[in-house]
Amino acid sequence: MKKIFLIAAICCIASSVSAQSTTCQSKDYIEVYGYSEKKVLPDIAYISITLNEKDPATAAVGVAEMEKRMKKSLLSLGINIEKQLSIENITSQFAKRKNIDLSNIYTLELTNLSLLQEVFDKLEDHGISNIYIKEYKISNINDIKLSLKTLAIKDAKKKAEAIAAGAEVKIGGMIQATDQDRGQMYNEYIPRMTSSFKTSEDGDDSNENLPNLKVKEIKVSSTINTRWFI
Repeated sequence: MKKIFLIAAICCIASSVSAQSTTCQSKDYIEVYGYSEKKVLPDIAYISITLNEKDPATAAVGVAEMEKRMKKSLLSLGINIEKQLSIENITSQFAKRKNIDLSNIYTLELTNLSLLQEVFDKLEDHGISNIYIKEYKISNINDIKLSLKTLAIKDAKKKAEAIAAGAEVKIGGMIQATDQDRGQMYNEYIPRMTSSFKTSEDGDDSNENLPNLKVKEIKVSSTINTRWFI
């Protein structure tokens, strides 16, 4: 008996949903896209640093000593190396006995990008040249995306009202909204590092090997497809 009531209830719900869907499809509507965008500076950089015995400066003092110098320089900039510096790999002593060059790879999470140029300069001063930025990130990207979705809906409403005004009708409530961002909150918004290397043509030979780093704003956007009753 319980099974019969359950089946009847499910049928009623399905019938109700179907009726609502049919009602929505039978009414006239305006379909428009809403769009919003904002330019944002990334606030986190992940820097890869490699210490290799094959590099002349490192070979002269050893990987262990160069690591100490690197950490000392980072500490002098106020960087918390315990939290922000991690080692990705370390060559074992067994590998050393097999005549494989010692090579340690580190990742520095830099949360103060005003120090970006100083980090590169100080490491270059020690002869550490195998340095590059793996990626930039925006720490509050989720909050930014959510706020842009709200603005995109408002933009869609304005467009729908403008179209309705031309047809001398008024819009009613929104009956559908489809997020076109596909849930991608990060990957689309990782900018590339912009760097230029000075050459002797610039008239300053002393700094020809030092990168001139500049973090650029990146565009974060949101697009939402909407339908409005008329």
